[in-house]
Amino acid sequence: MNEQLSDGGYLAKRSFNPASFGATAIVNGTILALLLGMAADIIPTPGEDPIVVTTIPTKPPETIVPPEREKASKDPAETNDNPLTMPPVTGPKINTENRARVETADVVLPPLPPIGGTAGPEIAPPIPTPQPYVPVRTTSTIDPRYRSVFQPEYPPGMIRAEREGAVTVRVLIGTDGRVKAVEAVRADEEAFLKATREHALRKWRFKPATEDGTAVESWREMTVRFEMPG
Repeated sequence: MNEQLSDGGYLAKRSFNPASFGATAIVNGTILALLLGMAADIIPTPGEDPIVVTTIPTKPPETIVPPEREKASKDPAETNDNPLTMPPVTGPKINTENRARVETADVVLPPLPPIGGTAGPEIAPPIPTPQPYVPVRTTSTIDPRYRSVFQPEYPPGMIRAEREGAVTVRVLIGTDGRVKAVEAVRADEEAFLKATREHALRKWRFKPATEDGTAVESWREMTVRFEMPG
């Protein structure tokens, strides 16, 4: 209940509550205990040894194999005593012949320089000089069909004088095998030369000379002998 003061005011009277006082005392005691505990951890006690921290290794946990897996690991099919037999793999046949040939191909290396010095300049092989073209030629020969008529007639005057002799002439043979000209080289008697010239122009026949298979004119030297019969 409030008391009225002399100046007209009122003075409030405080009432004492035991429950409130007990709760306040408990809270303050708790705070004080916490502060004292913190102080004990922070302030070391004189004379005590420093704290040494040692790491204790821990043992790894054991692997627990389920009964089903342990049974499967003991299957005879997975042991070395009874290895699994795999079926052969079928497929296209690979031709290894060409592959081996490529892998073992010879490697051509450049030539090494001579021992004791460096290689000199390369000397190019000489260029062959082109040879002039030489046609294929054949000489004239006596036609065997006319060989029996090659001997000229014996001049009558030389027979009466019983003179013998020989004549050498050069004849120009045409492409038809006939004699086109007669030149004297040597003659023992003029009568023998005349008889030989006339007979060669009329009777002599030759196989003409050729050049690359084509008949050409050519000169040929012939010798005729005049001898008495018996």
